[in-house]
Amino acid sequence: MVSSQARREQVAFAIERGHPKRRACELIGIARSTLRYERRLPLRDAPVLEAMRRLAQQYPRYGYRRIRIFLKREGHEMGWKRAHRLWQIAELQLPKRRPRRRIAGSRPRPLPPTGPNAVWAYDFVYDACANGQQIKCLTVIDEFTRECLAIDVAGSIRSRRVVEVLTRLVSERGAPRILRSDNGPEFVSKRILEWIVESRIEIAHIDPGKPWQNGTDESFNGRLRDECLRSLPLAMDRLKLETSLKRRRSNEEVEVHRGPDHGGVVRRRGRYAGGRDVSQARDQQRHVLPMEEQVRRDVGLGAQAGQRARVRERAAQAVVCGAGAGERGHQGCAVAKVVTPAAKRAVIEVMVFEHRLSIARACKTVRLSRSAYYAPPVDWAQRDAEVVDALNGIVAKRARWGFWKCFRRLRADGHAWNHKRVHRVYCQMRLNLQRRAKRRTFTRERQPLQAPKGLNRIWSMDFMHDAMYDGRAFRTLNVIDEGNREALRIECGKSIPSARVVRVMEQLVEVYGKPDAIRLDNGPEFTAETFTDWAERGGIKLLYIEPGKPNQNAFIERFNRTFRDEVLDAHLFDRLGDVQRIADEWLADYNEYRPHESLGDVPPAQFMPRSFKPEVSGFEVST
Repeated sequence: MVSSQARREQVAFAIERGHPKRRACELIGIARSTLRYERRLPLRDAPVLEAMRRLAQQYPRYGYRRIRIFLKREGHEMGWKRAHRLWQIAELQLPKRRPRRRIAGSRPRPLPPTGPNAVWAYDFVYDACANGQQIKCLTVIDEFTRECLAIDVAGSIRSRRVVEVLTRLVSERGAPRILRSDNGPEFVSKRILEWIVESRIEIAHIDPGKPWQNGTDESFNGRLRDECLRSLPLAMDRLKLETSLKRRRSNEEVEVHRGPDHGGVVRRRGRYAGGRDVSQARDQQRHVLPMEEQVRRDVGLGAQAGQRARVRERAAQAVVCGAGAGERGHQGCAVAKVVTPAAKRAVIEVMVFEHRLSIARACKTVRLSRSAYYAPPVDWAQRDAEVVDALNGIVAKRARWGFWKCFRRLRADGHAWNHKRVHRVYCQMRLNLQRRAKRRTFTRERQPLQAPKGLNRIWSMDFMHDAMYDGRAFRTLNVIDEGNREALRIECGKSIPSARVVRVMEQLVEVYGKPDAIRLDNGPEFTAETFTDWAERGGIKLLYIEPGKPNQNAFIERFNRTFRDEVLDAHLFDRLGDVQRIADEWLADYNEYRPHESLGDVPPAQFMPRSFKPEVSGFEVST
């Protein structure tokens, strides 16, 4: 059974072949009156299609259901089936956002590797060249030796190329027992799974969303990005970058890793793993700056453990007997200060020339031999020139290496210098890296997420980040009322500190009234003393969500997605003023015209109208 239009076309074709009209209609099974029928449906749908195309051009991210509500407001009554049919005729379908298919179930992490070629791990690292060209790096490492087996750089690496890299490695080093990876499309493709089965290799996919289960490769990728991709000058193309990576992977420049399941090289009490004692460096000459600078105590690294033990012992006895004879409490320990020979020489000179003491008496008082006093001072830069040159050679190529990694590299190169001497030179050269302090998180109680039944009960606020066409970054502060989902303000700026957040909130309170509570995350602007003091003075309760759980602030997160989808991703901005202007126009459209599904397909302002203060006519937004 075919449609009437198709039958009419078949009758017309039969008539062209020389058949009479009556005979053609009998063969096709259609009445002759049907041939004279003219379709009136396209004429009836023409104004609706025109209005639908106009609304779709005005709101490019709206689907047919929301466009149908707009058409109904303009007087075009229709059901959802007709709206869907016309939507398909106009070819206005939007691509669906399909969730990524994940493999369900929990997989226990296999046992740690027991030897070389036991477990290989591979993953991708993404970056870009100076000209904006995107690059993709495939890294393969051996989890037992931490050796990087391959770094393949290309603009696109599909499963075929992954198989080629693994085949080359297997031919050179032999097949591993286990291959560990995440659930990326290249690693779960049919081609690579068939290759793994043919090679008789076990596969170990980590659980979705748990990259720490592939922690060895993730740690290597972090070091690759930190020490190579970010420290190298930006390459102009992929070829130069691949050449640099291959040069850094050479055997002469391989990185020394810590052992996976044992302690470091240096043991307690200054002994090495081999059992040889480390010689003390208490009386080395000139290993601090000259006397013009502050004289400090030289406490050995090995003596710190004993000193901490003595402090704890005194703290335990303080309640019973207090400080003993010769003890000075928090001012210091009972033993005399130990300063450097250079500082002792300066003290002896003061005692000899100002206090008229003899050199022998002064040396005995300061506890420095006269031979050491008369010994000519040697500059540490000249005495430790070899150590300085070796450290400069390492740091020049690997700027993100710390002291212990540099020291172990020197030991691997055959230098038998004491770790205290190397650390002293390392500090005098000011090569210390700034510690990456872990961000302190707050302990918050989970707040119930329920839509309030009135206005000004709970407001929600959050920040969003984006960039203009020339690359300059900007932020937006979004504030909504959870009662009717109305967007109260979108504040745009390059920097929005806590003081500006307070100014914006004061303006909103002046126009809309004071809320009972505000739901927000633990950002630095929201936890600053300026903002918390303002909320406390106004009697506003701050409902902080738990760290790392944005779903507890779901109302503003859903609003942020709509704002990014319909404004930030739909426009290219040249100036910050254009961002604010377009955001204000969209804000009025969102509150008064755009239908909201959870509110019964009505705008927020129509769902729960708001009564403003009569004395307030408007306000100016701070910049």
